[in-house]
Amino acid sequence: MNPNQDEWVYVVDGEVELETGKKRFRPGARESMFIPRNVEHVWTTVSAPARIINTYQPAGKIEEFFQVLAKFKELPTREQAINKTCTDEQKNAMKRLFEAHGMVLTGPPLVVE
Repeated sequence: MNPNQDEWVYVVDGEVELETGKKRFRPGARESMFIPRNVEHVWTTVSAPARIINTYQPAGKIEEFFQVLAKFKELPTREQAINKTCTDEQKNAMKRLFEAHGMVLTGPPLVVE
């Protein structure tokens, strides 16, 4: 969740599933979704590969977040997050990473049926 940023997800190729609040959406290629600030959300790819354009307004610390995330040593795999097998150390490290960049880590990850 982004308390101070609006988010826009544009699907270039493929398909994603997105959940905002209690509603699920499945935008495909050439479709987009606007997520207002302070709305809990989660999304995942449905088809592989999927390419998206993801923007944040105002940008805040999002660029720095992705730079740090790319070097993050304790990053859990998607499977660990879905199966809830992340260590407490991994969960706490991820939570601190999100908070340090003005975001709130919510979950669990979205599972597509």
